[in-house]
Amino acid sequence: MTAKKPFEIARETLRQLTTRKLAPTPINYQAIYNEVAGVPTEPAFPADRLRDIALALPTKTPGQQKQRGLLDSAIGQLSWDGVKSALMAYGGFSPP
Repeated sequence: MTAKKPFEIARETLRQLTTRKLAPTPINYQAIYNEVAGVPTEPAFPADRLRDIALALPTKTPGQQKQRGLLDSAIGQLSWDGVKSALMAYGGFSPP
């Protein structure tokens, strides 16, 4: 069996959107495209929710302030690894 070419996947995606009577939104297109291509669908990066969490973290020590800055940066870059690193290091900076 040969792999489908991107233009074939795109064509089938548009067919499926029409058949299922779905609006051609980016979210619907991506979901159908991934289904046709056999690629798992990854949930969107929850930047807004993570920013809310970051704002709720206390920044009483210089270490907490630094880690919060790193967390904000990781969220801006949509980096799960950066978010993980910043949160793990943040736990080591508790006020005396």
